[in-house]
Amino acid sequence: AESLLNGTPILYSKGVLGFEGVFNGVGPSVDPWSVESIREGIRDVLTENENYRRNIRKLSESGAFNIFNPEYIGERYIEALKDL
Repeated sequence: AESLLNGTPILYSKGVLGFEGVFNGVGPSVDPWSVESIREGIRDVLTENENYRRNIRKLSESGAFNIFNPEYIGERYIEALKDL
């Protein structure tokens, strides 16, 4: 989340709850148990860096990353507490 908020592409674990299928085009998913998969993912980040950064910028501008913003999270907690 911190990387995306700062416009940096990510390498994330394939098949694990988290970023897979949530944000498309922000970096490659890799098999966390395969050195070869991680190596290919790093190579992909290096060769496609500008494309990933462009996608991240578009997502950021659309507000997609607001869910990581501390103010947004705090507001959700306050709303939940008020509902109680």
